[in-house]
Amino acid sequence: MTPEWRSKRKSLDLELTPSDKLNIKKAIVITVIPKLQHDLGFSATGLSWVQNAYTLAFGGLLLTWS
Repeated sequence: MTPEWRSKRKSLDLELTPSDKLNIKKAIVITVIPKLQHDLGFSATGLSWVQNAYTLAFGGLLLTWS
């Protein structure tokens, strides 16, 4: 590999990392949703709000950390 290709590869890895982290965290929240609904008595609408709020908050933090 040429040095130019290595630098492009490194920048691509750095760009994909925040979105990958967000997708992993969203998957964790989606997995926990049925337990949240049962334990806290949320409706389907309430669960949607929880998921969206978490995704927006975590995504916003990722933007400030990157």
